Amino acid sequence: MNGRSFDMTGFADDERMPLGKPVSWTFTNDGPGMAMPHPMHVHGVRFRILERVGGEAADDLREGIVSAGFNDTFMILSGESIRLAFTPTEPGLFMYHCHNLEHEDSGMMRNFHVG
Repeated sequence: MNGRSFDMTGFADDERMPLGKPVSWTFTNDGPGMAMPHPMHVHGVRFRILERVGGEAADDLREGIVSAGFNDTFMILSGESIRLAFTPTEPGLFMYHCHNLEHEDSGMMRNFHVG
């Protein structure tokens, strides 16, 4: 993710979040490899989806995606960008990752630090 491999205890400077301050992240599904949806999960926070842009999917799939309310997981379609917002309320080291087991096992996950 973002050209970075997974490090069990590490995180990048832009993966450091301030405790109690609103944060906005943008995920974009435009990387190399097979174009497919990814169910992305963010540990330790609940977030709201602010915006979905683009994306390739059959209408019935798109109709089944719920973006309203608080979430801890979201589906990002091939070619789609999603902007979400959250306010970290607990300090510590947390993870965000793809919930496709094969993707998670191959390192499609990262840590972020709050505090």
